[in-house]
Amino acid sequence: MTIKKNQIANQVVSNSVIPLPVPADPNKWICVEMMIPDSLGHRAAFLGAISNLATWRVWQRDLDHNAAVVADLWKKARRSIRFVDCNPKPVPSGAVVNLESLMSDLVRVICDDSGKCVLQYRCDVCSDWITAATLAQATNPGQPSGGTPQPLPGGSPQCYDLKFSANSLAYLPTNVSAGDTLTISAASGAGNGSTDSHWKCVDGLNFALGACIGGTSAVSGSSPAPSLNIGELVALIDGTYYEAKPGSVITVPGGVSNAPVVFQGNWPLSGASGSYEMSVCVQNNQTPPVGSWCRFFDFTSISYAAIVTDPDNDWVAGLGWNHPSSSGDQSFNLAIGTNLTLTDFEFVIDHLDDGTSDAGFVHDDTTLTNPGFTLTTVGTVTTAVSAAGTYLHVAGLRANWKGIPNGYLRSFLCKGTGTPPSVGVAC
Repeated sequence: MTIKKNQIANQVVSNSVIPLPVPADPNKWICVEMMIPDSLGHRAAFLGAISNLATWRVWQRDLDHNAAVVADLWKKARRSIRFVDCNPKPVPSGAVVNLESLMSDLVRVICDDSGKCVLQYRCDVCSDWITAATLAQATNPGQPSGGTPQPLPGGSPQCYDLKFSANSLAYLPTNVSAGDTLTISAASGAGNGSTDSHWKCVDGLNFALGACIGGTSAVSGSSPAPSLNIGELVALIDGTYYEAKPGSVITVPGGVSNAPVVFQGNWPLSGASGSYEMSVCVQNNQTPPVGSWCRFFDFTSISYAAIVTDPDNDWVAGLGWNHPSSSGDQSFNLAIGTNLTLTDFEFVIDHLDDGTSDAGFVHDDTTLTNPGFTLTTVGTVTTAVSAAGTYLHVAGLRANWKGIPNGYLRSFLCKGTGTPPSVGVAC
């Protein structure tokens, strides 16, 4: 008997034959999550049902042999079946985790023909694979540099955020002395040293399955701090290492003065991988100078007429204060205030009434007190500074010296204790 093609295509499908899907090969896949009763018998029945779909005889037949195509697809689907716990339990402390058996559906390493490998992950078995960024592709770690605020003696803590690679050092942008405290308010990340097979959290515990596994810390004689956990964050201060994990408080011991602080993972840096982020707050517990202050007066930009009290002098923008006369000496009374002691001062003038002085002479004296200034000399130039009640009297400036018609008082800086001048720029 001859069977025509249209007879096969339109044959009545019996209960034992499954109609062919259209198209037979959709060229795409979908994941299915489901629960089945958990026993060996039920698992065998489930696999048997899927295996039945992987047999071409159960499918409707046609002259294009699509039953075999569909059966091959179900064979591939059968090979992808994995039985997993519907309610996974936390990994117990100290347990050894076999990533190959538990995480192969979520984490994998793939390599190309050149041997270059990448790590991929996904959040569930139906999600697309995501390629993890390498350290070179990630944001470059940051190191605070110039202009970073400093903690003031006796003031509030100053906090710093640090980011660095596991194979490098992080430098705290301030120095510390005995009695100062450093608080590690936060730290995160993980690293792996060339001398240890495990990745380590910032406290030295093994890092696996997104968690820091308790009971897995260890020490090593090859670590910079042999008595501290391998891989944990440590701080080096004046030759001594301290724990720098989250919550650590380091009190700088006696004998340390103005010492730098460096952070790293506790292992040899060469060959280490990974990165860290941490926040460190520094409390400067040094005793601040009683009533200390510093004021700077730039007379070339601002007259500060409140402290230059001699009415015979003129102020010229861009130049400073001078005397209107084309010859003769000039003098200035600088009303710096009362109830104070000068510990240092400096002024810049054009000329002094002395044959050895030239334009741009800088006078600097650190021995004056008010009242009762002590006169000193700088080189061969006799100072023209004296005390006059609440004034710093600057005399003997030459208005016309060596052919230069006008001498100017350019700037004035003073440091002291007690009540500071009411004007000027803090320095």
